[in-house]
Amino acid sequence: MSARLDDDVLEAIFDQLATPTWRLNEYRAKKATLANVCLASWRLCRLAQPRLWRHVCIDQTPEQAERIRTSPGLATFGGQTTTCAVIDSVFGSSTFTDQVAGVAALLPNVVDLWIKYWSFSSTDMGDASLPALGAHTKLRRVCLTNIDFADSPPVTLPHLELLEIINCVMPPVLANEWLQPSCLPLARVLSLMDVKLPAGGPINLARFLSPPFLQQLDYVETDVQQLDPEANLGCGNSPPFLFARAAGDSGALPRHSLHAPVSRMTAVDTLRYLHALASDLKHASSTGAELVVVLPHSLTSRAIDETEIAEGLAAVEAAAANTTRVFRDGDSRAPSAWMTKAVSPGFWAYARELRVARQEV
Repeated sequence: MSARLDDDVLEAIFDQLATPTWRLNEYRAKKATLANVCLASWRLCRLAQPRLWRHVCIDQTPEQAERIRTSPGLATFGGQTTTCAVIDSVFGSSTFTDQVAGVAALLPNVVDLWIKYWSFSSTDMGDASLPALGAHTKLRRVCLTNIDFADSPPVTLPHLELLEIINCVMPPVLANEWLQPSCLPLARVLSLMDVKLPAGGPINLARFLSPPFLQQLDYVETDVQQLDPEANLGCGNSPPFLFARAAGDSGALPRHSLHAPVSRMTAVDTLRYLHALASDLKHASSTGAELVVVLPHSLTSRAIDETEIAEGLAAVEAAAANTTRVFRDGDSRAPSAWMTKAVSPGFWAYARELRVARQEV
């Protein structure tokens, strides 16, 4: 069958298999499929093997890292890896920081990097030192999850555009020193979710984001624990703060809100969620507030087959008319598959326009 397909057709198929994913089971299944393809024929191996290396995950066991280090394909294809995850267990290796730096020697052209300590509890975190990231000289997007940076100095990442920090501990001195133009000169998007101080309690973004750093950002994604959405900073446009909002959240809508994916909700729950949102938007419209709402793209696909959801979505659009801008791409996960919180390309473009406009003033 494959003999009758042109190379460009096969390459398109293999590109789909090589699409990065942060779900480990899906990652392993894709890798196994590409590896089996490489065994089928020399022609298929020539087309599939580079894609086998495009996206690499090093998880928990030292043996896996050693297999990559000793692989005969490393010298030829290691430089083609652009997306990498390093996942470790709090019950595993104590040389996690060394492992992160060591990956840079094996895979020197990584652009997207996800570092996560795997734990069954959100309170169990691994220690890691940020300077290990400096060994990766081409990073543009980084996601850090379940890490305690209590004793870490800052690191300069000259090409980084997007930084996501989830469920981490960050001391005030590190926040003050690292979240600065001098360390992150090209940063455009900052996502901080459930980031805590060593003494406990959420970090207060209003205290740790300096005016020069805010000026260079397109937008900040966060939650109401990190910043009051009704404060001047939270409801401003310099830059806009996009607040993650879960289904069932009460209170006034933030000026810019990102609504939780609903792909796993039942039709009844989804419909209730949409009608509640429409009611919130009608109230906001009556006050003349200008809002931006980012909805999951999955709503649009579900609306094709579920009439009630389509009607609920239409009710939201009607309530949003004239006073609210709605983007339906909230779970597109662009531009990086590692970003565990959704990134809306539409909202990013909107925020970028705001940054350009304020810099022209």
